Formats: sequence, C-alpha cells, structure tokens
Amino acid sequence: MKTKLTRLALAIAATGLLVQPPARAQQCEAPRDVAIAFINGVDVDFDGYETGRARLEQEFGKHYTGADTFDRQVLYPAFHNPSDTLVLDIYESLQQIRRQQPEWNLSFPQLYGWMKKLSFFPDWVYPDRSPFDAVASAALAALIRGHTPEITDEMVSKMRDLVDRKLNVLVVSHSQGNLYATALEKAMRQRLHELNRSGQYKTLHVAPPAEIDMRNKYITNDNDMVVNFSRRFDTHAPLGNVTVSALLQKVRRDLDPFGHGFVDLYMTRDLQPYAGSAGVKGIKTLLADHMAELTRSDAICPQVDSRRTWIQYQDLPPVFPPVLPPEQLNLAAHGIVPGDVIELASNGSWSYDGYWGGTGQTTGAAGIFADDAAYLGKAMLGQGDTGASPEAAPMTNECTNVTPIDNPYDFLIPDAAWARVKVPAGATRLLLGISDCFQGDNLGTVSVAIRKLEKND
Repeated sequence: MKTKLTRLALAIAATGLLVQPPARAQQCEAPRDVAIAFINGVDVDFDGYETGRARLEQEFGKHYTGADTFDRQVLYPAFHNPSDTLVLDIYESLQQIRRQQPEWNLSFPQLYGWMKKLSFFPDWVYPDRSPFDAVASAALAALIRGHTPEITDEMVSKMRDLVDRKLNVLVVSHSQGNLYATALEKAMRQRLHELNRSGQYKTLHVAPPAEIDMRNKYITNDNDMVVNFSRRFDTHAPLGNVTVSALLQKVRRDLDPFGHGFVDLYMTRDLQPYAGSAGVKGIKTLLADHMAELTRSDAICPQVDSRRTWIQYQDLPPVFPPVLPPEQLNLAAHGIVPGDVIELASNGSWSYDGYWGGTGQTTGAAGIFADDAAYLGKAMLGQGDTGASPEAAPMTNECTNVTPIDNPYDFLIPDAAWARVKVPAGATRLLLGISDCFQGDNLGTVSVAIRKLEKND
C-alpha cells in the first residue's frame, strides 16, 4: 500500500488546484432580456418624455452582450409620469413625500408660500399680496381637492408584468419620477422576493428631491436649484455628489439654467453628472455597472464531466482509467462573495462501473470550496440567512477494495432539488465533481445550477 499522505497535500498535488482552467459557465435557461424603465419629473409632456427615453436608448441600443458573451434584447417600456399642469405636479410631489415620510407635513398656506417664492404669483399681480394670501391659499386648496396622486394601477401592473416575465429591470428616475420609483420598488418588493429576483431589479435615482433608499445609487448636481430648494424644507433629499458650476449653467445655452434638466444637464456627456469625477462615478458608469450586475445575476450551469473529482484513492489497478480534475467556478466573476448563501441543484444522469462490467445509471454531483492554496469547509448557516431549501449534506465515500482519501469539506448536490450552502471566508472558487468511488470509468455529463440568494432586509 502506498504511504498515506495528508488529504490536502495529495489532493492539491493530484488535481493541480492552482493551475486548472475555470469551469465553462453556461446559462441554465435562455439569458434574460433587460427592461430599462425611465420615469420623468414634473411638467413633462409625452414628447418630452420620449426625448429622455431616447437619450437612454443611446447608451445601450436594442441589444446588450454581457460578460458571459450572451446577447440580450434591451427593451424601453414607457413609464410616462403625465403632467397635470406644473402646480398640480408640484402638489403631487408634496403628497408623495408626505406618504413616504409620514412625519413630514405642509399646509396649504405653506404651499402657497412656496408658489410665491417660485414666482408663480409675481409681484405685479398683487402689489400688496398679504391680504390675498388666505384667499389664494383657499383657491388652491379647492383646485386640488379630490386630486389623489398615487402610482397608477397601470404603472404597477406594467412593472409586475416585466417582473413576472423574468426580465431584468433597471429603473432610471428623474426629479419627481424618483418618488414614483420609490413607491414602485416598494410595491414590487414582495413579488421579487417570492421569485428570488430582488437582484434582478435595480434603481438609479437622478436628482431625487426627497428621501430615497440609500442602498440605491443616485446622482445629484451640487448646484441643482430645484433639489436644493426642496431640501430647505426637510425633504431629506440626499446631498449633491457631482458638480456643474452655477456660472456654466447660466452661460451655456445648451444647459438647463436651473441645473436640473435630465437631457440638457444630467445626460450631457462632457459634464460630471454623466461623465463622473475623480471620486464619484457618473451616470454613464453607474448605468454600465447596473447592466453588468443584472446580466451576471442569472443562474449559471457549469457542465460537469462525471470523471471529475478531487478525491484520491489508494491501490487502484494500474490500468484503471484516470480521473479528471474538478471543474472550477470563479465566484467573484459571478458576483458571489464570502458570506453569500447560494443554492445548487444538479440535472442529468451518468453511467458508472464501466471498467468493472456492471454499468448502471445514477444522478447527482458534489462540490467543495477553495482558495488559491487549500480546500475550505462551507460556512455555518444561521437563523437569519435567507432561503428555505435544506442545507447541503456532507459527502462521504465508502468504497470496497481501495481506500479513498476523503475530504471532510465536500458536500452533495442533489438531483432536481435545491440545496443551500454558505460561502466561507476566503473562498475564491467553487470546485465541482461527482460523488463516486471510481470516477475514471464514468461516462456522461451533468449540469449544476447555481444561484445566489438575496440577503434578508
């Protein structure tokens, strides 16, 4: 009998852990198309909306090829926020802020005060305006009475349809559109969770005038007069993170002088909001990042030859067919990092015992985590970890005639059923193979589906 080496030393020497090529990551299903949904701000008619939507289409066109080399169709469904006159649009915004931040309130006289500051009621109309404040406030209250701004059933239905069709969704919202985007994301949250698709829905906020979910990315011009004005009233609008100088806004005719326009400021290619700065990513880069994240979040299915393994055996016949090294999946390339919970399932069957003359069929696969030098045991699942599938069972080898040099860290991947594992600290690769005693004479390939579960909020 050969001298028994340590499990790790023999396994690394035999499999060439550090030099094997990565697994061929293939999609489990057809690559999902992407829907980019633009939601506009106040006082924008449909023609103006189409201008903004067309500007986004210039970024990616009708097709997008992800890092996996698969081509996806890019759709631009219309999510027009219709204008009901500027006054009512502003009132809509105030009501939306109030619903999102119940502690925030604004009376009709205060609203009228806003209108005066914005010069909707200029001085020449009322030489002495104070006697008319109460009357004008009451008139405005009557105008908007019964006007209940909500995200429309049509918007919710259209977004739910995109989600149920399993499209990857990127919402790009501007100004008041951010209030709609926040409400839409909240309305979709439960459905996305049910489908385990939270990672396939992203929101990019442009010039948000009120509080947003700060887990989302945003861009606001320091000299955006509209956002800065709204922030004075404790709307919790996030601070500016890019800059277009106030002077430039005044002297360049192609720019919105208020520093707030979507196409004529935020999407202008030579300015910080779009191009970014040394310390902050601009819209161009954020859009590209979101598209890369969306298209790499699909489940992947490496194809695993049934001869692959990290297990070594003593005293096999000298002419026994050799095994193959395990498939290797680069975790970071698929957005998987230590601490993530992933689910795995195998699909397909393979033949065994060809060398011994007793060929049979079976199913299933196995996996083990590794860094660049050693195998790693899966991390312990905790009560707060996401997912409902059972934890992957450990793999054990009981073979006759030979002694397997087992590995205490490997686990089974069931056939046609999901099993969960938590990625351990330091893991950079997931190795995949077959649970068997004598892999060298196996025939056939199985597919291993892998998907990352979203973390609980």
